[in-house]
Amino acid sequence: MIGSSSTGGKHRPKAHSASHPSRGADTFPPDGAGNRGFFRRWWWVFVAVPLVLIVAFIVTIAVAYANTKVPTAPPGPQTTFVYDRNGKLITTLHTEINRTIIPLLSST
Repeated sequence: MIGSSSTGGKHRPKAHSASHPSRGADTFPPDGAGNRGFFRRWWWVFVAVPLVLIVAFIVTIAVAYANTKVPTAPPGPQTTFVYDRNGKLITTLHTEINRTIIPLLSST
C-alpha cells in the first residue's frame, strides 16, 4: 500500500533475518560460481547456435548453387523452308522473325 511502513513490497525482496542462516548472502560458494544467472552463464549458446545455423544455411545454399547444372538454351525459332520433290523451294514459313541459323564453318 502507498504510504505503509512495511519493509517488504510485492516486488522487493524482504530483509533476511538472522534466524534463517541458509538465506544469507554468505552461503554462496567462495569462488562465486553460484551467483550468476542462467543467461550470464549460457550467453555464448544464444550467440553460437544461431551463428552455426546461419553459416550452415549459407554453406548449403552455396554447395547447391555450385552443383546445379544449367541447361543450354535451345535454338530460337527458325524459318522453315518447304521444298517439292524435285528440290525446288515452294515457300518459307516463319513466325515474327525470319531467322536462319548458319554455322560459321559452312560458309565456303
